[in-house]
Amino acid sequence: MLAAGAPGVAGGVADVSESQRLLRLSQLNTAAIALSHSLADERADMAAYVATGRGARKPPAAAHGNTVGRGVSEEERARVDRQTAEVTADAAVLDTGDSTDLIRVTGDLSSALASLPKVRQGALAGPGDAKAAFDAYTPLIDALDAVGGALARALPSRASDADTAAGPALATAVEDASATRGQLVAALTAGGTSAALAGGAQQSRTGELAALADFNAAATQQARTRYAQTVTGADVATAESYLHRLTAKGYLTAADNRLRTADVDAALAARVDRMRAVQSSLAGADTTRLTRLRDDDVTALEIHAAVVACCALIALGLGVRTARSLTRPLGRLLRFATAHADGDRTVTVPVDSHDEFAAVARAVDRISAEAAGLRTEAAEREQERERLSAAREKAVAERAQLRRRFAAERDQLEQRLTAERDELRQRLTTERDDLLLQLHATRQEARDRQGGLEAEKQALTARLVALENTARTTYVSLSLRTLALVERQLALIEGLEEREQDPDQLQTLFRLDHLATRMRRNSESLLVLAGAETGGGAQARPVPLLDVVRAAVSEIERYERVRIASLPRTRLAGFAADDTSHVLAELLENATAFSPPDADVRISGWLLENGEVMLSIEDTGIGMPQARLAEANALLADAHPDDSAVTGGLGLHLVARMAGRHGVRVQLREHKQGGVTAVIVLPHALLARPDDDGRGEQRHDTAELTDVTPQLPEPRRAVAPEPPAEHARPQEAPVPADAAEAPRTTGKGLPKRVPRSSGLSGEPAARLGGGPVDADALRRRLGGFAQGLQAGRRDAEAEAKTSEPSEEARG
Repeated sequence: MLAAGAPGVAGGVADVSESQRLLRLSQLNTAAIALSHSLADERADMAAYVATGRGARKPPAAAHGNTVGRGVSEEERARVDRQTAEVTADAAVLDTGDSTDLIRVTGDLSSALASLPKVRQGALAGPGDAKAAFDAYTPLIDALDAVGGALARALPSRASDADTAAGPALATAVEDASATRGQLVAALTAGGTSAALAGGAQQSRTGELAALADFNAAATQQARTRYAQTVTGADVATAESYLHRLTAKGYLTAADNRLRTADVDAALAARVDRMRAVQSSLAGADTTRLTRLRDDDVTALEIHAAVVACCALIALGLGVRTARSLTRPLGRLLRFATAHADGDRTVTVPVDSHDEFAAVARAVDRISAEAAGLRTEAAEREQERERLSAAREKAVAERAQLRRRFAAERDQLEQRLTAERDELRQRLTTERDDLLLQLHATRQEARDRQGGLEAEKQALTARLVALENTARTTYVSLSLRTLALVERQLALIEGLEEREQDPDQLQTLFRLDHLATRMRRNSESLLVLAGAETGGGAQARPVPLLDVVRAAVSEIERYERVRIASLPRTRLAGFAADDTSHVLAELLENATAFSPPDADVRISGWLLENGEVMLSIEDTGIGMPQARLAEANALLADAHPDDSAVTGGLGLHLVARMAGRHGVRVQLREHKQGGVTAVIVLPHALLARPDDDGRGEQRHDTAELTDVTPQLPEPRRAVAPEPPAEHARPQEAPVPADAAEAPRTTGKGLPKRVPRSSGLSGEPAARLGGGPVDADALRRRLGGFAQGLQAGRRDAEAEAKTSEPSEEARG
């Protein structure tokens, strides 16, 4: 009974504890509402006081005996301090239970109220303006209003109430109305010079209307009627007209500034007071309702406990009576059974009823009778046992006789089995020898077959190696042919460029030239993947790092999206310039391919303290998962990646190979703002010393480069063509004076195309202009570069003919 009633009692105790906690929280909410109203008034007075220059200007007179802009009196501060101390004490002793929401709200409330002296000091003597003083009070008021929201969320289903749920919305509306009043009065006190106060008042007015809409949607009809009947009257109508006029715009006009601040403050204060009265009445109703709920829970618990106690007493009485009715018959039954066990058959059945004890007594009587019969039967069986014993002795004699006869027969059988076993052993030995001979012959035959299979395996392995070499040679041959064809294609395109007069056709030919350059890079990539060297076009002298980066930019599809930031003024060894440019081109291609089409890709560089050069390629794409990023970095760290793994990501595989040739370290990193950053570190061995070319060539000054694509010239009237004087360079960075002395240049100092090289002194294709362009002007602009390319292509064709594979290699 107690176990059955315990859960109900425990549930009642839990309900009482919960209703008591809700009542304490409701009382804390009522005190917090009163304190928030006082702090809102203090905030408005402080803001108006700061708006007057902290007493520097005489404020206008206000209604109701107060003076706008005079600050807060000592009596008002003392009253607010008392309210603050009470709310802080109530929040500290509030039973939050296991609710993380209540713990957070009370903690925030205590922290906010602790900062009130600092907020006052900042408003009275701080450097901030009226808007800053006003905003400093807002977190305190928000922390107080949060108690009402915590109360609405903490209500269980049995205590839910629509008006309580609508309380946070009404609190927000009251706070926004008070904020609107304080900011408008401060703005008018300052003479309308603070646009921040006027704009803040407009935002608060908008928030108030939205909060009132939420209140009307959640509250009951009775609460809405109470609000409509309370917030009404001439003062409210006047306040509404002021609000409509002063918050229609985010600033105050000259006509607005002519309004009497005292009248505006009085009207708005009257409206806010009526709204606060509705809020306080709803909070008081919550306290009354939760007090009634607590009393009902206490009454229910008392009734439940009384019922359980009565039931327990009744059950105890019934148990005692039942026990006595059992022990008395058991005593009589015990005495009856003891007498029968001692052989006293004169004792009769001790009960004359028909209950269970009488049945047990009769059963004991029957058992005694059966025991007497069993004793008689046992005597008869003893006689039978003696007769069986005599028969057993006779059987023993017969068994001894049979044992002697069986022993004689066993000896005869053992002799016969021994003879047969010897004969079988001899026959098995002969057969075993024959099987051993056959097994030896079989093993020898297996060894012979294994030797033949090994020889066949070696032959197949040699054939497989030959096929792989043939395939690799074929790939190399096809790549070299493709390179030669691309160079010829470039020569044809250049001839068309020299004869073309139409600017649009010239732009199309330049695009074809750029596409052929990318095709050449793809062919070089195939040579690298096939294991062939691509250093046929290596520079003999050091190359400026700027030219290496420009060459890489010119070999990608979306070159116009690349922006070059600052680069160190250093040069790269000629033997590594092509491969380094190729590595940069592959990484730039990936960056432009996996980033938005309208986003820029940024490349920059630094000279490290240890003398190495670090380059960074940043994009703003979708980035890479961590697993894929780790896999890519593992591939880039391997100087000799496995060829069997080249199923996807050929660009990274190619970067790993070419970077591994020269000890260049490449790593992909996740960018904080999104996208991926590729970091390239050039070691000491690839950086040229200043005296490598024998003349101490000056380094490029590449500080703050923003673009690498030359702009087309302005349209002008065509004139007679004349030999170009120089190739157009980008204006973002100066070109060193001795850059024309680089190897493989024309007579005018311009770079030539070299087969299987990246054209490290070349420029990327010109960016297309939006208006008409004069063909002769464009040809004069790029004439020097075209002549250099023509000479380079002739050299490339000659070298390609000498490097073409023989007919036997072609298969």
